[in-house]
Amino acid sequence: MGAKIGIFLLVQLSRLPWSALYRISNVLKFIIFDVVKYRRDVIHDNLSKCFPEKSKEELNAITSSFQLHFTDVIVETLKCYRISKEELMERFVFENIEELNEYFHKGVSIITILGHYGNWEMAGLAYSNAGIHKPNLVYRPLSNKVFDAFILKIRRRFGADLIPEKRIFKRMFAEHKESVITNTALIGDQTPLKNRGVAIEFLGRSTPFFEGPELLASKFKTPVFFARVKKLRRGYYSCSFELLTAVPQTNAKLDITSMHVKALEKSIQEAPAYWLWSHRRWKYA
Repeated sequence: MGAKIGIFLLVQLSRLPWSALYRISNVLKFIIFDVVKYRRDVIHDNLSKCFPEKSKEELNAITSSFQLHFTDVIVETLKCYRISKEELMERFVFENIEELNEYFHKGVSIITILGHYGNWEMAGLAYSNAGIHKPNLVYRPLSNKVFDAFILKIRRRFGADLIPEKRIFKRMFAEHKESVITNTALIGDQTPLKNRGVAIEFLGRSTPFFEGPELLASKFKTPVFFARVKKLRRGYYSCSFELLTAVPQTNAKLDITSMHVKALEKSIQEAPAYWLWSHRRWKYA
């Protein structure tokens, strides 16, 4: 009952204009990080170990910017419950979508990898309108089924097919067999279970990563792109696509994983505040 009431309130809040939502974001930042002190130690530990060369003042500035960005992502995702397709595509611009479309015209499916950088929820929704491939979004279900259904409703609004991560191989196998031309988007910086994944150097630290995107690309001979997201200002983002490999079956083991990790690292180093620093990314390091 409590979760359903919460969803009802969220739906009502989604009716508010952007300006009101960003005022709410300002308040949420104070409540979440100054009153509740949500994962403040995790954020500090992650930033200080990834940027040991930065001064205390620099780290504090990144922390404050990240905290506001974190609450902005919350209200922006909420607004996506009602945003029109036209407004979404004004706020989340794809710069070189024609490079992806070329593969569709050749009858070739592709894989796109992104990270928890910028607003990945807005990216997923906008991705439904990006290019002409059939959009497949791979996701990890939430433990709360009521909120999971709410988030899935947002993500599916513009036609994307949502596929639980445990079922992606079976789905790609079936669509490959039926010659369905797809663009499958995966989050590449999720944390594997303990003693799973492979160790890759990331932000100066040995970090476990899933091999899934690489294994899928090699199995189905699917070109791999990295989606480089940039935050332009509050509520506005751009995304460009970088080809990592056109022939993944010829790449050596861990090549593709290393490439998408380095691509994400570059984005973080350029504008560190927009990555998900509250994530316990190194708990199994």
